[in-house]
Formats: sequence, C-alpha cells, structure tokens
Amino acid sequence: SVNVTLTQTLISEYHLDIDAFTDNPPRTRASDGALYDQKYVDFKNRTDVVLRHGTTTFNLRVDANLFAGIDALSVHQNRASLEKISLSSVQPNFEVAAGDLYVRLGKGLALDLTRVNEFLRDTTLRGGQFRLRTAYVNATVFGGFVNPLEVDDATEEPQHIPSDVIGGARVEVRPMTGMAFAAHYAGTGMQAQSGTRRD
Repeated sequence: SVNVTLTQTLISEYHLDIDAFTDNPPRTRASDGALYDQKYVDFKNRTDVVLRHGTTTFNLRVDANLFAGIDALSVHQNRASLEKISLSSVQPNFEVAAGDLYVRLGKGLALDLTRVNEFLRDTTLRGGQFRLRTAYVNATVFGGFVNPLEVDDATEEPQHIPSDVIGGARVEVRPMTGMAFAAHYAGTGMQAQSGTRRD
C-alpha cells in the first residue's frame, strides 16, 4: 500500500506605505525600471506531497507566490514553481537518495544546507547521496547543486539562483563501544553571485 500525506500551508500579508503620513510614489529600480509596490497583499502557499511505500519515500513541493494590488510593471509578479522534489530508499545497511537533500557537516560549520521553515530559509542540495551503515563504519558521500528558495522572503522578488556545485563525504569509525572517530570533507565550485534567475 501507498501512504499519502498532503500538507497545505498558506499565509497572507498586507504591505502599507513606507511613510504613512505622506503620499509615497512607487520606488523605481534603476536596472530595468520596474516598480516596487507599497500597498499590496501577498499570498504565499506551500503544497507538500509525500508518498511512502515500504522503505521508499517520494516528496514533492510546489510553491506559489500571489499578489493583489500590483500591475504589470511591478517586480512582484505571480508565480508558481516546483520547489523541491526527492526520492529516497532506506535499507538495513544503506540509504540512497536523489533530488533535493539536506546536508550538514561539522554541526553546520563546514556545510549547512538545511531548512528553517518553508517560507524563510529552505536550502537543499539538488543531487544525490549515498549512506553506508555497518557495525563499525558509517560513511556518506554526496554531490549536486545548491538549491535555495526561488523567491526571497524579505523582498518577495525572484532570486538569482547560483550554479554552485558542492560535493563531499563523511566517515565515522567506531573501533569499540563508547569510542568514535569521524572526518568530513566538502568542496565547491563557486560561480558568480549573479547566477541565473529562474523565470
């Protein structure tokens, strides 16, 4: 049998004038002349679908950002996108996963691709991961591209998504009860911060 879990999350905000005591005109972005709105309503919707069958899990999330009170020149435009997708399988001695994965090394000091929540920060590694578990050794290898949220929560504008490639590994050895040694490595091929906007 297949177990299906559907989670729907919706929040809405109303944005006032910058200065409530003056009639503020829209601000103009110099790069392309698009207008920043000051009086508008936004709706942020997250649809998360999880399918589980035995040891296999499929996850898909669609994000929608909708606005009321804007025009065609505004930087705030309605958009819906496939934000996260993954497929994983957990076996007695190993795990394999592909798609959007959370990776953390060195308690977040070496690498921290994790989630605060689906609206503020939800950065994943879009790629693959393999974990091996034995009585004395645990090992993990991973690689892929950085995949942050497409719409910035603070500005509500589409982000320029970098094409940073990240790969790494972690090995933990337990020679005896109560003793463990671990080492990890993460390497990246950083690209220019401008990246490529997903439209």
